[in-house]
Amino acid sequence: MDNTHWKLTLLGETPVAAASGQREPQLILNSDSRRVSGWDGCNQIVGSYELSGKHLTFGQMASTLMACAEGTDTEKALLKALAQVRAWKIEGEELELLDGDGHSMARLEATNAK
Repeated sequence: MDNTHWKLTLLGETPVAAASGQREPQLILNSDSRRVSGWDGCNQIVGSYELSGKHLTFGQMASTLMACAEGTDTEKALLKALAQVRAWKIEGEELELLDGDGHSMARLEATNAK
């Protein structure tokens, strides 16, 4: 899971695609620093995370403040979803982020490993 580029494909049940001319929403979890970075559909995001076995939580996230014509719905929904994550599972090349009740908050696809 760590040190992999994860492209966001679903937020809950909603498919996610990059807005025209913008970077695709993605996350990278850096195992050395325990920091997460990426793009939320509009802005660059950074924050911390804690990983212990199947338990995963994200700390306070910060983002750049670019104004985007598109992508702000994904931006808000992703940050809200990350705040609710408590667990994870991987099936094949897909990472699923789960809340405390086991509901899917987001699904991501590995695009390339570092």
